[in-house]
Amino acid sequence: MARFLGASTSALLLVGLLSLGLRAAPAGVSGRPVEPLPMLPLEPVWTLTLDAPPAAPGTLDATRIYVPLRDAGVASLLRSNGTQVWRVQLDSRWPVVATTTTVAVATDDAVIGLDPGTGTERWRTALSGLTLPLVADTRLLVAATEAGELVALHPDSGAVLWRRGLTERLTVAPALGDVIVVVSGSRVMALDRLTGAPRWERQLASRGGAPTIVRDLVLVATAAHRLHALHQDSGLEAWMWRVGGDVIGVAADAQRIYFATLDNVLHAVAGKSGNQQWKTLLTGRPGAAPIVVDGAILVAGVSSKVESFTARSGTAQGVYIATTDLLGPPLVDPTATRAVSVVAIGRDGRVTALRSEKRMMRDPMPTPLRDLPGRRLTRERLPQPPA
Repeated sequence: MARFLGASTSALLLVGLLSLGLRAAPAGVSGRPVEPLPMLPLEPVWTLTLDAPPAAPGTLDATRIYVPLRDAGVASLLRSNGTQVWRVQLDSRWPVVATTTTVAVATDDAVIGLDPGTGTERWRTALSGLTLPLVADTRLLVAATEAGELVALHPDSGAVLWRRGLTERLTVAPALGDVIVVVSGSRVMALDRLTGAPRWERQLASRGGAPTIVRDLVLVATAAHRLHALHQDSGLEAWMWRVGGDVIGVAADAQRIYFATLDNVLHAVAGKSGNQQWKTLLTGRPGAAPIVVDGAILVAGVSSKVESFTARSGTAQGVYIATTDLLGPPLVDPTATRAVSVVAIGRDGRVTALRSEKRMMRDPMPTPLRDLPGRRLTRERLPQPPA
């Protein structure tokens, strides 16, 4: 009876904790959290060479790859096998932006919205003198011009929603969240998404880099080797990290914020407090922001090397070395559940689609048994009956 009451009490306690929103982390037999399968090593699924070298890094969506080509338009490839779906004669030196409904291409004098499936032109908005790549989410498309103007377009129609003049031309791309965050020199400013009106402004001690929005925080690295975390709604500082080199880029998952620095270190800090969780040395200089992929952190080097680490502890998982110098970091599916989860585009036009060997979860090859399991038993002999 005592056992029955104890089990019932434990069950009720568990139900009560779950009702309060508490969730237990996945655990193995030992009770420790289960590590996701390593992202590396990678194996090729298909490889092709484009008709022309890429003019800018590619873009990945759920089914296609989009690559601006040098003097040869923009090409769309099937992610599953590399088949060219369409090509349009639009010259662009910027990566295209893919939303759920539109592929936006920036040329020297316009922004053009294309149908993702066919490449058919849906809309065209005259806009010249772009200085930075387009930035977009499902509701907004933002462009920065050499005249120091920020222009917001509707991604489905190309209609101009508002224009906002800035005191000087932007040199780093804005970030989209609950507000639009721009960094101009040492000034960080948040603009209203609907009108472009200023919401708040903060002055940093030195020139800032490209902002990143992670949940309710705005992260800005400065030339003084500091990473500032500002509250997105007010611009007040939540925390600040001083590091040993320039911060290359920032990424995050539900638990931590990750950033790589030019002293060849990958850092992980708690999202809310900024407390250090771990840091680890890289084997080469980072060339782009870390990429978070289902329990793994990928860091692309300045040429052809990509390193992988576990998100929970920073343990090294392996290194992928491409066969050619890459133009930009590899394109990665954040869920890494599809067969093609990584696409590497070389400066020479070689495109390689890859997948994680270990996450394919293949059954081991059957091998013949050399020796039967168990131990050899001697033949038992019954006693002879008496004569």
